[in-house]
Amino acid sequence: DGGGAGTSAIIAARTSLSSAGLPVLDINADQPAFIGGWQAWTVIVAPGDTVPPPPPQPAFAVSGRALYRFTAHDFSTGDYIDDIYPRDVEYTKRIREPGTFSGSLPIPNRRVAAAVRRVIPKVKSDLSTGPGRVEIRIWRDGELWGRYWLTGARLSRGRDGKISIELRGTTLDGYWFSLNVTETLDGSDDEQISAARTFLSFALDKPGADIPGIQFQGGSSRVFRPFLVKPEDNTSYGRAVQEYARSENGFEYTLNETVDETGVVSTWVWGAPKLGSGVAHVFSTSTHGGDIAEYGVDIDALRGGTDWRARGGTLQPNAEEDGFTVYSDPVVTPHRAAGWARTDHIVDHPNQSTDEDELNGLAEYYAEIGGGALWVRTVAVILPKKPTLNMNSLGDYARLLITDVWHESEDGGAGLDISERILEIKVRPSGRGRGREEAQLTLETVEVP
Repeated sequence: DGGGAGTSAIIAARTSLSSAGLPVLDINADQPAFIGGWQAWTVIVAPGDTVPPPPPQPAFAVSGRALYRFTAHDFSTGDYIDDIYPRDVEYTKRIREPGTFSGSLPIPNRRVAAAVRRVIPKVKSDLSTGPGRVEIRIWRDGELWGRYWLTGARLSRGRDGKISIELRGTTLDGYWFSLNVTETLDGSDDEQISAARTFLSFALDKPGADIPGIQFQGGSSRVFRPFLVKPEDNTSYGRAVQEYARSENGFEYTLNETVDETGVVSTWVWGAPKLGSGVAHVFSTSTHGGDIAEYGVDIDALRGGTDWRARGGTLQPNAEEDGFTVYSDPVVTPHRAAGWARTDHIVDHPNQSTDEDELNGLAEYYAEIGGGALWVRTVAVILPKKPTLNMNSLGDYARLLITDVWHESEDGGAGLDISERILEIKVRPSGRGRGREEAQLTLETVEVP
């Protein structure tokens, strides 16, 4: 063509739907007028049933925009099984008590069902996985925020035909509550932290109980208290240590999760009489906004009291006389003088002591911290992507700066400026219908028996 116009043609067109290799198509251009040839291929690739790679050690960065990753592992070995994608997740951690995990796995199709069966078995005879065998690790922005022993699952099909599985679990310190005391353990001459460490370590030495990645913080509280547990007490290792720690002159403890060059580590940490680093996390709300989503204060007079006594053990003067229970002297709080009606409260000595001075000290202690009504404060705060707070912050302080119609501003400052220790953290990641990620904090109050 003298005008320089090009010539084009479609030689062939073909669509191939196949999982096999694509065919080869030969194109023969017999006339020199052709200056080019084009091939168009439509390739449809079905998603494969593959397992994502495990997170590398010591840590990993979550790819894309995802803030969370949930990985399933063998509880006894720590071996990676698969990722899971739960909705409506909520996980907690507490001082001296096991925390909880919950979430829901939707099963929209067969491919997802096949993947979930790596974590939740289809039949009871499948002993390779499932609650009791699986551990869930929670990664937030590439950091380990929790290890939870999967203890239960509930598969259900609704009337709309949709299938889902509800998951529930506990922090790893909850595992000690599933190990029963079968031998007499006498720590009467031991320092209390050493006794608790030895006791919990002994539980993990039982056949089949050697859970990987658990360590113990060293050190001593220099408090020597008797610790005797027998099989006839019908208790678990976790319950025995919990009750021992709550005794007078006791201690606090929890498990802190970290990642080091050896892998994932859960360290049993303690504080006597209390956990805490002195770190304060500041949260505020005012007419200009803030990161406190909601707060609440529960005031309960029935958990407090104005007149206190401590009850100890039973004294048996001789074989011919009946025994009698030893009590402390009564302690009256200032509330009575302020016009409060009398409310009696008796606390039992944890070791059933018959020493009157010890019982008097216990009664005075609870009268001072539990007089009148107990105040329990909770606060829900919005978490940014990089919060100062994490699940290892138990025992830290939450400083609350609140200005509203109840807490009016004073001299230009916050109406309420208070710092209280964090005893429990409950995290609710953002999700469908949830809005922003929140952490609910339970702040320190008095534990009255």
